[in-house]
Amino acid sequence: MKHLTQTEIMQFEARLKELSRSLSSELRGEIADAGAQRAAQAGEGALDSADQAQTSTMNLREGGMAAHYAVELADVDNALERIATGGFGVCIDCGTGVPLARLKAYPTAKRCVQCQTAYERQRTTAAHG
Repeated sequence: MKHLTQTEIMQFEARLKELSRSLSSELRGEIADAGAQRAAQAGEGALDSADQAQTSTMNLREGGMAAHYAVELADVDNALERIATGGFGVCIDCGTGVPLARLKAYPTAKRCVQCQTAYERQRTTAAHG
């Protein structure tokens, strides 16, 4: 049973494509900023320990943001692929429909609430065990 209308799917597709453009732009910006930062550091010569610590912290933050954008972009690309193959809005674990309210809040959702909760519980248990 199809629980999303074609209009709703097209609206999600447009929203996801816009999100993809935005995330791609942010990712390119983070990469460019990191490159500019490294070039500036190379031109400064030897740094004292405080400058090195600050630079290290900034590099970690920028790398973390780039990684975050890359993961988000992959989620968006996967959601667009599910639209293309007819699997958008269907839980990848149990095959039931992902509630419309969940998709509106989180358009890249690939699991229903119940399966997502179980998935997160399993990941938490595995990380601590």
